[in-house]
Amino acid sequence: MSGGRRWWPAGITVLSAIIVVIVASRTDQGFYSDPASQAKAVQQFLRGESPRPVQWIHPDDADLSRDAREALIWWAPGTAFAVLPLMRAGLTPAQAARAIAAAALIAGAVGWIYWLQRFGLPGAATLAFALVLPWMRSASNNLFLYAPEILAFAAVPWVLLSALAADERRHTRSWPFWCVLTGALAGGLYLVKYSACFVTAGVLAWFAWRSWRDDGPLAGRAGRLVTVGICTAVPVVALSMFNRSVGGSANMVTAAFHVTWHWDSLLYAIANPALAAADLNALLAFVLMHPVHGVTQNPVWLAVIGLPGGLVLCALLARRRVTTAAADLARFVFVASVVSILVVWTVSSAVSVEARHLASAGLAALPLAVVEGCAWWRESGAAVRRGLALILAVFVIGPFGYGVVSVFAKAWRYPSDYLPGPSGYNVLLAEHDAVGVARRLQDTFVQQTDIWYLTEPMTSLDLTGRAVVRHADFMLLDELRRDRFVTSRPLRVHVLLPPRFEQNGKGLAIRESFPQALAWRRESVPGSAYDQWIAELR
Repeated sequence: MSGGRRWWPAGITVLSAIIVVIVASRTDQGFYSDPASQAKAVQQFLRGESPRPVQWIHPDDADLSRDAREALIWWAPGTAFAVLPLMRAGLTPAQAARAIAAAALIAGAVGWIYWLQRFGLPGAATLAFALVLPWMRSASNNLFLYAPEILAFAAVPWVLLSALAADERRHTRSWPFWCVLTGALAGGLYLVKYSACFVTAGVLAWFAWRSWRDDGPLAGRAGRLVTVGICTAVPVVALSMFNRSVGGSANMVTAAFHVTWHWDSLLYAIANPALAAADLNALLAFVLMHPVHGVTQNPVWLAVIGLPGGLVLCALLARRRVTTAAADLARFVFVASVVSILVVWTVSSAVSVEARHLASAGLAALPLAVVEGCAWWRESGAAVRRGLALILAVFVIGPFGYGVVSVFAKAWRYPSDYLPGPSGYNVLLAEHDAVGVARRLQDTFVQQTDIWYLTEPMTSLDLTGRAVVRHADFMLLDELRRDRFVTSRPLRVHVLLPPRFEQNGKGLAIRESFPQALAWRRESVPGSAYDQWIAELR
């Protein structure tokens, strides 16, 4: 697609993204648990309870009558920085997250379409991608449940495009500007999401390779590489130093450093980019790992299913029929991401094996894989063609179709009478009236003498008062039994527990973690998904 028509795909993807936003507007925004914790820290900062928007204030486990500060170094601060000005302007956390998700969806879709156009796909294929890209579940789902991945979706393509622009202008007077911009954007990914810096590593490696192969003066090549490297390092070093000053560790990997090796790490590293490229992972998780109708909770089966796609993706990228600067950049980002995640899984137990950590690598490589696949198709016989068609259908067309269906399904089944609180759609708190449930809970809570115990962080956005928050759904029973909460002065604790915790033993374990409790009484809260357990701590 050439000339004045190059903007058509971008215009189409903007319109498509706006339609996604309009469809999602029938619902209220929700949060995944991790960004909900970050939004809570921002909420505390704006109320004057916390000195920084990335520090969470909560009762000290060793003495519940005192407060403890916890720096949220486990997650990159991008979400906190993004919601801060909007919440300061008066938006609720949910409203701020919806605005960010919508803007990031549009910006990211446009960036990825411009990236895709660098690979010379046929016009029909480019327009098809422009139509369906905003509906991809890993992007559109953030309009329903916010996750920091949407920030990476928005930022990564512009980093890649900036790197290409810097390379194309390496012999012009504007090269310093583009090198500084590329370095700053690439380093800034570390603030957006820690795993997004895998892309940063790929960009730096590619830039070094391009500088080595350039036939220009050595001083100029070294100057460009050093400029990009320094500008990249500044935000990375700054955030690492800040994390160490408030939390004792540079990031979540160093905080949980423990060298070990698992055989299945290689399986995940090969399969996950293919699972994440068009988000087949979400479709498989819905079918196989759904908490109600799923057949397994072991993610290794997703990786086993994704392995053929991963192997074909690796084979396509290794063919090197396409050797443009964009194609080589996609290969560098892919290899750097796979190697980086293998290193992270080896040295830390804190990083999950979810495919989302390699989403940027998979999406960056997708257009190159399509172009290389088309070349392979032309060169091959019927058997190879059938295999390539099957891989395309399973790993690209099917997941994109699921993304479209998912958006309409979520909007259609959303309860029209839901009344959201600051956390937005919080079905863990109430199925219909979060505001009313929060008010009824708050009526029996005395700010000066009471504390909450919550099994997830979303509800903490809807309630005021000091709160102990545990991700109890994701904790093992033995972990909950090891908790001990004591106080040096009389307090009253309000524990909100889902009824299922009484069947799986977690409810009893949580109540026993308060050894000073005199007598527990159980209160049902009309409309709430929780039972409230109250006890005096002496």
